[in-house]
Amino acid sequence: MNVIAYHPPKSVSHGHGPRARSNRRAWEAIQVFLREHAVAELRAPLKLSLWWPSQWTDSEVVDLVREEASTIFGSASDVSGEFFNWELPVSRLGEALEFAFTDEIRPKQAIGPVDLYLSFTFIWRDMPNPAVKTEHFGRGNQLGVSIGGRRVFIQPSFLFGASDMDSEFKRKLNLFEKEMPFKPKDSYYYRLEPKKTSKGEKMVKLKAGWLHAA
Repeated sequence: MNVIAYHPPKSVSHGHGPRARSNRRAWEAIQVFLREHAVAELRAPLKLSLWWPSQWTDSEVVDLVREEASTIFGSASDVSGEFFNWELPVSRLGEALEFAFTDEIRPKQAIGPVDLYLSFTFIWRDMPNPAVKTEHFGRGNQLGVSIGGRRVFIQPSFLFGASDMDSEFKRKLNLFEKEMPFKPKDSYYYRLEPKKTSKGEKMVKLKAGWLHAA
């Protein structure tokens, strides 16, 4: 099995910050990256959440945003925990993005008030795809994006059909990293190995500096 995974740990589950400084430019950079390097599909549904009034949000702002969301998207799909939630079809992507980007001009809150989450699955155009389907990453390559509260977070799970000992692959990956809409970290790369005592595979963290080693 020759599979390299880029997969941030649960401790950074919120994701990477983008290279671009503005939310709209960050979103455009994500689109350019996927368009140029992948054959991607936007997964349904889009998930839109609004925070309840709390110590981190102003009740008047939250109430106005919730009324606006109800006018645009209809009644919330459900209310759970500290959130009002909507599940939207991908056909409403433009409206959902604009609604989330509007946090930039709403009164600033400590958290939220909007969080829009969407994700893509894809295969690479110009990097090696794994020859086998892995159990740990059953859906293959994924790129999650969270937008709202004047922030964008990017949640990547990338798979490459290559060995960490392949110098040509490492050369290509070094160049490819510069095209990513976030700055990757060496320590988030793993080699997938078959388990010895059961089916499936295990993730083995690659040594620091592996990508730049000769």
